[in-house]
Amino acid sequence: QRVTDAKSQLLATVAYLEQQRLGQEKTCGQRAPYASQAPLADRWQRVQLLSQTLREKNQHNGLLLNQQIDHNAQALAILSKNNKSLYGPDGQSHAGSLLGRKIGV
Repeated sequence: QRVTDAKSQLLATVAYLEQQRLGQEKTCGQRAPYASQAPLADRWQRVQLLSQTLREKNQHNGLLLNQQIDHNAQALAILSKNNKSLYGPDGQSHAGSLLGRKIGV
């Protein structure tokens, strides 16, 4: 939950800063990629490259998460299908357990 809250807060901050940037562009009569302002153009290019890198990492993480979700779903399906318990609620083994025979001691 903390990670989700932190992410939401960061996204809200990014949205706010984007609005601030757009307002400054109007005020200064500038527009990205700021070709007439070398320092701004360099920073803008770094922001664009970083955004692309983060986008690619997000896509990769999404693929990994989906693979893990699929793997877990398959494992749960197997476990649910073979929901034969070796022991009953009393802790005693069932007759005809998965091992095929009951051994008395």
